[in-house]
Amino acid sequence: RMPEGDSFSLAECLGYLGRLCLDGGDLDEAERLIEQSAAMTRRLSESAGSSFAGALLALGAVDASALRFSQALRHYEDAHDLYLEIHGTDDVFMVELCRLEIAGLLEDAAAVGDGLMSDIPEPRGSFNASFVEAIQMRNRARILLRAGAVDAAFRLIDASIAVDEVDEVDGGHVERET
Repeated sequence: RMPEGDSFSLAECLGYLGRLCLDGGDLDEAERLIEQSAAMTRRLSESAGSSFAGALLALGAVDASALRFSQALRHYEDAHDLYLEIHGTDDVFMVELCRLEIAGLLEDAAAVGDGLMSDIPEPRGSFNASFVEAIQMRNRARILLRAGAVDAAFRLIDASIAVDEVDEVDGGHVERET
């Protein structure tokens, strides 16, 4: 039974539960829970904060998994802009994560013939985000499989394994050229 009333803790729990549903493939329930989380966060705060930006990222992931690439892009771009506004610099991990999500989404959309474009800058690759990159690649592979782009999905899985191997060899630090 869900507690009554609004709280940041409940909003966070709804968001996490929604992400678990997303991982389990229940897109409708994931979307419902994450939307509840986002709405509750907005009701509790005068201004949109990082919790709301996180909900936007999660909604983007739901939309991407449902092959609604345009909606996913809008959510990712909104999260990017909000994190940038909150932090006042693009030199923070969450801004870079949004850029990674957007770049991956654009690649995935192109692989299934959807020519989306974004004005958000490319990821800089300056963060040691190799673990996150590997997880993101695996999540994107799931989306591509759902869209029928099997070869592209397997290339991403291959690339994600290579990221893990580089981490093991280099003690977790990955140098990347940009």
